[in-house]
Amino acid sequence: MKNIIKNLTLVFCSLLLLGIATLVASFSVYASDGARLGIESCTIEGDVLVPGEEATLHLVVKNYSNVYDAFNALLLLTSNSGKLFPADGSDNQYFIGELGRGQSTEIVAKIRVSSDLDTSVVDLVCTYTVHSLELTASNSSVLVLPVAAGSRANIDIESFSLDTGVLIAGRDSVLRMKIHNLSTTSDAENVVLTLANLSDEVFPAYGTDNQYPIGHMDKDETRTVEIPLSVSNNFYSRDLELVCDFAYTGESGPINNTLYIVLPSTESAPVVIKNIDISTHAVLNSKTLVSITLWNNSSENITDARLLIDGPVSDESREIVLGTLYSQQNYAEDCQVVFNEMGNQAITIRLQYTDLNGELRETELGTYQVTVAKSVEEYHANFSNDILKYIGWGIAAFAVIASLYIFVGYAKKRL
Repeated sequence: MKNIIKNLTLVFCSLLLLGIATLVASFSVYASDGARLGIESCTIEGDVLVPGEEATLHLVVKNYSNVYDAFNALLLLTSNSGKLFPADGSDNQYFIGELGRGQSTEIVAKIRVSSDLDTSVVDLVCTYTVHSLELTASNSSVLVLPVAAGSRANIDIESFSLDTGVLIAGRDSVLRMKIHNLSTTSDAENVVLTLANLSDEVFPAYGTDNQYPIGHMDKDETRTVEIPLSVSNNFYSRDLELVCDFAYTGESGPINNTLYIVLPSTESAPVVIKNIDISTHAVLNSKTLVSITLWNNSSENITDARLLIDGPVSDESREIVLGTLYSQQNYAEDCQVVFNEMGNQAITIRLQYTDLNGELRETELGTYQVTVAKSVEEYHANFSNDILKYIGWGIAAFAVIASLYIFVGYAKKRL
């Protein structure tokens, strides 16, 4: 009897050890060969992701295991780029449920693409959580999705300038803006530009307002818009930040794009005119002195500055090349101008140079009246007559004052 019980005990222990070993083996097999999910295929409605728009993905998820089924499977979609998000009204987790070994199922996922995505591809991380037997496991795979970067209509300011170079108190100016539809695939419809942050000192010119209809812009089209501005006499020399709001319609509906530009004033002009002086009298076909003092307000030297002179002057006098304008320094130059017509003449002087952005700047320095004599003798005669005239006026004034003084003294004595 004791032997029987002993043998039964040995058999029971053996079976128990065999069961434990089998269970451990099953865990080991699952750990190395559990249900494993992956993407069998992926298609995008419209073929590519479009920045700023929602996209619909058709993902075919497959259980690649030949041994284990997947239970309560979940799919989580994320992106290392930080540019893909769940579409409005949805999240980034999709329930798959049961998926047998070797089986596939389709998941329709809706995602939103950030408008500032500017790469040609973007990653989509697919993380799967599955249950097999009593265990839970997860694995991931990464998809690389194509992006039509810039395909959405996008209005940008390519460059801008003032016809006066800078804002000048009391002087109207025209703001020229070169705008560009950056999209290579989409047109922009009904483009309207609205300017904001205009002050009481800088405002739309008479007969205009702060809205400017531009209309239709083709893909990759560049256009120049001219905006007349009035500058008050009370304008204080300072830079003016201008808010440019573009409203238009793209393929996906209404779009707003807000950009900021800074209109320069005389305070920030690269070259500031400190003084300009020209003689009021000149001799025909002889050199006349023009003195100019400039200040280079920029951080680099300017080497291509020149004076442009319009009026009855010789060809050699129409363009005067200046020396190097050194950074943060005064520049003084005495130039020579030759008049080729007699009488009272007017000349206009402009300063032209290239700024640090490579833009050609031109500033009008003013219009000056000059009396041109035929000869040096006539010049001296006119000059002497002017001097004698001033002396005569001085003597006459002195005589009047002296007479008044004597009359007042005599009146006091009589009283």
